[in-house]
Amino acid sequence: MEKINQQTKTNKPTNQQTKTMAMLPDNYQIPAASGNYIKLVPGDTKLRILCPPIMGEEGWRDKPGGGSEVVRVPWGEKLPAGLRDIKHFWATVAWDFGDSQIKIWSIGQKTIQFELVGLIRNVEWGDLTLYNITVGRQGSLRDDTKYKITPSPRSEAPPEALAALKANPVNLQALFSGEDPFASVKEEMPF
Repeated sequence: MEKINQQTKTNKPTNQQTKTMAMLPDNYQIPAASGNYIKLVPGDTKLRILCPPIMGEEGWRDKPGGGSEVVRVPWGEKLPAGLRDIKHFWATVAWDFGDSQIKIWSIGQKTIQFELVGLIRNVEWGDLTLYNITVGRQGSLRDDTKYKITPSPRSEAPPEALAALKANPVNLQALFSGEDPFASVKEEMPF
């Protein structure tokens, strides 16, 4: 106990703490989970939207044998009966600056949708593909999470993002049929 009190008074780490800290570089951070979909975590996520979003309705159903699966239909169409957790969604292709990767951003949060609509309808901002945005997330639970969208000044899309999209096109329409949107795209994509 005396050792702890001494450390608190002098603010010097103990020998054991020094050994532990020396095992990791000073700037080490655990890498964020990477994948093909954007996951908003607490803090800021910088994105560049690269195409107009698709919109629709989605819900979940149980799979025979266990697990669950998402069912999506285009905006204006009706979902089949028997689904749970139904909501309106947007999906778009975006460049994630955090890991320099093309990803799908599935947007089911109404607060984010409202903020994006506000930017689109604002004559000074407009088209979401003409500037970067930062999505700020505060909170980690469903009931305490808040989002804020901050646009950056208009700029050209990052060349590496456009090159990645050209090399690996994404078929957002595949989300409606339950197929892999990252599977090889046979037709030229319109964006």
